[in-house]
Amino acid sequence: MSTNKNSKLKQFSALPMTSKAVAERLLAFNKWRTGEDDRTMDEADLKPRQITLDIEFAIKELEKL
Repeated sequence: MSTNKNSKLKQFSALPMTSKAVAERLLAFNKWRTGEDDRTMDEADLKPRQITLDIEFAIKELEKL
């Protein structure tokens, strides 16, 4: 990941952008998306912008493999 992109991710995310933290948030999102968690996004503390950042982070990490 370029330094500029990495700084953008950190700049817009108040949450940790580690592989473990991102995976936990994406797993929580997927449970909500598939109906396993039937709470609203707000109730599940899911933030669309954070999910976008998490997906971008995951893609960049996978591209390194």
